[in-house]
Amino acid sequence: MKDAVDRVGDAVEAGRRAGMPVDAVSRVARVTPLASLLIAFLSGVAYARY
Repeated sequence: MKDAVDRVGDAVEAGRRAGMPVDAVSRVARVTPLASLLIAFLSGVAYARY
């Protein structure tokens, strides 16, 4: 279990490096938090409908 947790933690850290997807999403969310929330909500609604 600890090994799996370590691997997930390493993957998250790798995703936070500059230019990676998690880094890009976090930068956008910091700049426009309400717009990001609206997009996430609308995406969830669209996904739930289809």
